[in-house]
Parts: sequence; C-alpha cells; structure tokens
Amino acid sequence: MKSAAGALPVALLALLPVAGAGGDTLPDPMRPPMPRAAPGAAERRPEPVLTAVRQQGSERVAVFNGELVRPGDTVAGCRVLAILPDGIRLLRDGHVQELHLPHPFDDIKKPAAMTAHAAAGESAP
Repeated sequence: MKSAAGALPVALLALLPVAGAGGDTLPDPMRPPMPRAAPGAAERRPEPVLTAVRQQGSERVAVFNGELVRPGDTVAGCRVLAILPDGIRLLRDGHVQELHLPHPFDDIKKPAAMTAHAAAGESAP
C-alpha cells in the first residue's frame, strides 16, 4: 500500500510542465527588465541633416543625409522639392520643410567698436 501512495506524487510531477520543453524559459531574476515601447508610440526617425549645397553647372545639388541629391529625389522618406542657394526644401510626413546651412560668419563675434560704428552708419576706424 505504501508503494501506491508513493507513486501518486511521482505521477503528479510528471504532469507539470517542464521549462524549456515548450520553448518557454524562465526569466533570469538577475537581468533588468527590457524597456517596452508605449502602446501606439511611433518609432522616432532621426532628424534630416543637410551637409552641403553645391552648384554643378546650371543645377544645384546637395548632400542630404549623406547622399548626393537633386530635386525630385527621395531620401529617408523625404522628397526633395528644391535646392536653394543655402538650403533645401523638402516634403516630410506631408509637410514642407526647409533646412538651411549655418552661415559661417554668424558665430564670429565682432568688436564692440565695429558694432557701434555700423549702427551709426559710420565706417570703422
């Protein structure tokens, strides 16, 4: 009678699911949880980057997101509408957007005397 009573717990253990048998694994308690995207959150695309604008003969070309582009080209979901003397006009996500190159002299500080003379309409000494 003892043998039948001892066989019952062994038989019940055989019915329990075994980790890994069905492809499921137990989570590692020492591993931090993986971040989850919020439901409905759209994946963000990197901002478009304009590197250069160049005149080639009678047409302008631009380096946009690392690629040489002309009007009508599409790069990274952005359609190039026009290339301006200092920038680019593109269609992105249904909106027209302009990107401009930074002007190299905007960051140069001028001496206060030059600024004061220019404001007064005089030439600098």
